Amino acid sequence: MIAITKYLRYGGKLLGICGRFQMLGETIHDPYALEGIAGTNTGLGFLEMQTTLQLSKQLKLVQGKLAFADAKITGH
Repeated sequence: MIAITKYLRYGGKLLGICGRFQMLGETIHDPYALEGIAGTNTGLGFLEMQTTLQLSKQLKLVQGKLAFADAKITGH
């Protein structure tokens, strides 16, 4: 946590994919015990967001652009 904070302070970029992205937020709520014991876990707090795991998930192909690199990305 200290190393990431220092890295970001000096201009570093951080990319979280899938569960790692969710961990960058403030909290992860798992009311149905999908990933362990039901409850709420504290995230790293780098993003002002909360994640709530649901019983059903959507999986679809999306496209976007990395704002800091002007690069196209595609993924699920």
